[in-house]
Amino acid sequence: MIPSEIGHLMHLKLWLMHENEFSGPLPSEIGALSKLEEFSLGDNQLSGIVPSEIQKLSNLEFLNLINLPLLYGNLTLFCEGIIPSDPQFWIHSTPDLLCPCCLND
Repeated sequence: MIPSEIGHLMHLKLWLMHENEFSGPLPSEIGALSKLEEFSLGDNQLSGIVPSEIQKLSNLEFLNLINLPLLYGNLTLFCEGIIPSDPQFWIHSTPDLLCPCCLND
């Protein structure tokens, strides 16, 4: 489980936690990580809805939400706020996650 205290790491720029057996929901406190540039949580056992607070991650350049079949939600508002010119966002094998700016191959 990812603790809600993750939101205290407001200066975090890199969060690579893929393939670590995390389970449970993503805490809404991830929205406090406004300096985050790389966010990788693929290949875990995360479940539930992606919190809307993810749209606050406007500096994100890399997102890995690959192979998270129990995660769902709509990242359309997140995509509308993207600032980087060439972001790399990956969601394949996460079928219930709508993300117009993500690669799903």
